[in-house]
Amino acid sequence: MALLLVVWAGWLWLRRDPLSLLADGAVAEHVEYVKATMTRPAADPLAVMCEARDQVDFAFEPIFPGDSQVALVAGMVTHLRGRRAAAFVYRDDSGHYTTLFLMPEAGIVIPDEGRMPIETFKPYHRVTSGRELLLWKQRNLACLLVSDLDQAGMAQMFLKIRKTA
Repeated sequence: MALLLVVWAGWLWLRRDPLSLLADGAVAEHVEYVKATMTRPAADPLAVMCEARDQVDFAFEPIFPGDSQVALVAGMVTHLRGRRAAAFVYRDDSGHYTTLFLMPEAGIVIPDEGRMPIETFKPYHRVTSGRELLLWKQRNLACLLVSDLDQAGMAQMFLKIRKTA
């Protein structure tokens, strides 16, 4: 009976919502990036973008390079749920971190419910493990934003990133 219960629990675990699995993986990556970049100074945005662009097999438009309140700290290539993704880590003046993941959109389904209106945009919004997440599609890419910011700060960061591309 115990073996049957273990098999059943494993089957339920594997059948979890793919979006939940993507969100959980992105939050875990974000937490690791924050630990790794806490003492790192801001990077040269152009160099970070070029290096990431050279390491992925998909094109992405110029990304938000940072501004007077938010610095681009690092960029790297990662895998989220088996998908190669470019990740960019930002730090604001208050010490809050935001990670932007860019990956090919193929196979990523964004639910219609749970959308957050931000000006004329409506990205999917979720809170996972105390982190704000926004997910949207833009030019053949899925864009996933994970942050320690509150909802209002997340909306502002989204606009900076969305309007740059």
